[in-house]
Amino acid sequence: MRITVWATGMSEAKKKAEAEADFRAAQKGWTVPKAGWQLQEER
Repeated sequence: MRITVWATGMSEAKKKAEAEADFRAAQKGWTVPKAGWQLQEER
């Protein structure tokens, strides 16, 4: 799944992206991966 967040720094962006990924996964009934979400920065 692709998530786009707007933030002022990388740590803020990571927190927002992880929260959004958790929210969307919960809506679809998916479990959170043990290793966490794989995040990729695009500019």
